[in-house]
Amino acid sequence: MKIYHSDLTTDVVLRYKQLQPNNPLRALISYGRRDSHHRDLMLKHRGLLDGLIMDSGTFTLNQNPKKFQNTITVDGYRTHMGIFAEKVDFYFNFDEDFSKNGFETNFSHQVDLEHAGLAPVPVVHDCYGPEIQTYINQGHKLIAIGSGELKFAGLDELYRIVNGIYQQGVKVHFLGCTEFEKISYTPVYSADSTTWNRTGSAGRIFYWNPKRIGHKKLDKIALDDSTPKRLLQYHIRDYPFRDQLENYLYQELKLSVSDLLGKDRHLNRALVNLHYFVLFEEWVNHKHKEQGFTF
Repeated sequence: MKIYHSDLTTDVVLRYKQLQPNNPLRALISYGRRDSHHRDLMLKHRGLLDGLIMDSGTFTLNQNPKKFQNTITVDGYRTHMGIFAEKVDFYFNFDEDFSKNGFETNFSHQVDLEHAGLAPVPVVHDCYGPEIQTYINQGHKLIAIGSGELKFAGLDELYRIVNGIYQQGVKVHFLGCTEFEKISYTPVYSADSTTWNRTGSAGRIFYWNPKRIGHKKLDKIALDDSTPKRLLQYHIRDYPFRDQLENYLYQELKLSVSDLLGKDRHLNRALVNLHYFVLFEEWVNHKHKEQGFTF
């Protein structure tokens, strides 16, 4: 199972690979966020990455259609991927309609891009309609499931859906989902998420606490007082496993708690949360192996 980290910046990649040169690091870049970081990861620092995929930017478009309706278009995406498709491992369809009734629009974009000589991964927004089987019947070997479907599906139902695809020899990518249960107990091939970045920006770090009994070992630790009370699990000043955490930070990343509070705190918090998800991939793969999932 592979996890692709959205919105990686070059400074984070360069520093992380200095600290953990042997750990796999994969990135997702987006047509909707064409900046210098994404360009440099694709063209200048591609050798540091073990995987690189491209999103069409339709999530960004749906978040603010008025702002991006002229800059995130299927015509622009077609031209962009005609130039850069070979620079990435795979890329997604221009699935601009996220609704249950969006299949016709999204399928037309899939066909349009294929007629242009491209090979986008189709994106499913209705797991109960004809989308999945249509794409399988057309010979697609990788299908992505949209974040809306993943957000509301229970684990048993999600397993039924993904296993049905897996049993037909087709791989599944989860868009915007790295919930441990949902990706550990289903035969999902890959996933992506911006959680590593958003968590650090919100003043928190993730720590997989080996002292926890059972599979729920994630501790979310606030580093300042900006975290809303509804999201506050632990604060660093009274975290009961602080000594253990400090040893982990130093051994893994040569960081101290002071480094997470000082002038380079944003970079250092990003490194901690990125490392959490790199290790998270190892834990998920261990669970997959236990259940006999192979890709």
